[in-house]
Amino acid sequence: MTEKSILDYFGSVDRPQRLYCGRCEKLMHLDFVHLQERITGVRFDIVGIPALRCSCGNLEWPDRSKFAILELHRKAKEKETGRVTSTRTKPNKKYAFSNVPFEYDSDDYENIPGLMRPWDDGFLTPVFFKRDALLKFEHHPNYEVKFASATYGTIYSTEPSFYISFGINENSLLVMWLGDIAKLPETEQWQGFRSSR
Repeated sequence: MTEKSILDYFGSVDRPQRLYCGRCEKLMHLDFVHLQERITGVRFDIVGIPALRCSCGNLEWPDRSKFAILELHRKAKEKETGRVTSTRTKPNKKYAFSNVPFEYDSDDYENIPGLMRPWDDGFLTPVFFKRDALLKFEHHPNYEVKFASATYGTIYSTEPSFYISFGINENSLLVMWLGDIAKLPETEQWQGFRSSR
């Protein structure tokens, strides 16, 4: 096993973390990998650590994974163990925006760049639905659905007055933020959506 520098895992510190590959600029996907490397004197064997993977083969680390690797490395050096072995447990955290038990993965919120923020914890958690969930809103007199592009749009409500942005992902699933969904009346949340995760 070839030893690598801890900096090899983090790439350029000048580049802000993005969801697009630093090598080819394609969209990266959240993956859970088995880290088996020797890094600056410490052998890592961690199962299920979040990473961003590109179809070009590039692998980048979300900030939370970087911090975890750094902290585990520091502790291993401090204790002079030279080894880190761990199997990550998925957090499956739930956020208190709605009484409706939507299915979502808190790992998406915590590891996809640009979603996590220090206020409204969990607001930007993506929730995925079948695209036909839009049909009700397209044909309901109190709602108007407008597409700004083929993959992005907004649902406008007149009673009560609010709007919710949405996207269509590469798997043709409707993507909405958990905090935005909570703006809908609870009866609409129960009737209007069926999670597709």
